[in-house]
Amino acid sequence: MRNQYQQQPLLPVIRAWRLDGLRPGRFETEALVFRAELHRIAGRRAEAVANAEEAVKISRETGPAFLGPFALGALALASEDPTARQAALAEGEALLEAGAVSHNHLLFRRDAIDAYLGAGDWEGVERSAAGLAQYTRRSPCRSAIFTVRVRALWHHAAAVSRTQLPSQQSSSISAKRASGSVCRSRCLKL
Repeated sequence: MRNQYQQQPLLPVIRAWRLDGLRPGRFETEALVFRAELHRIAGRRAEAVANAEEAVKISRETGPAFLGPFALGALALASEDPTARQAALAEGEALLEAGAVSHNHLLFRRDAIDAYLGAGDWEGVERSAAGLAQYTRRSPCRSAIFTVRVRALWHHAAAVSRTQLPSQQSSSISAKRASGSVCRSRCLKL
């Protein structure tokens, strides 16, 4: 069943503005990223990748420091192609280092962490979590707390990988991650 937001999508309105000479590219980028996230969550990877790629393209045209890393994080998370995922993550990191608006540090790192978790790249998880912790060190926020939880998961996964066969790792980690027991038991120790 479609809800009211699906019946009256925002993107056609934004595209109509563009036809009238109003170039709301930054807002279009944001709408496309959110739409990509919804497609990904619904299991429509091809649509998610297409929306994220379009968001990245528009972001490059309108100024990547505003939403570029956010769009690249969504692309990395939606992509099942390891090469495309890694390229999006590397470009997002480079944009953060070059100077991007603050929300990108939170949103890109969130998606990068999830992309690295999905790929089983524990070093990438740790690197992104450390980057988020570094960025929020002067003004801790919920994202910083999330970083501690990610690090707890990373440390648990490293311990599990030393004691279990590879086929047992993902089910054990998934079960503990879903229950939250990994984070509750280790967060206080980190």
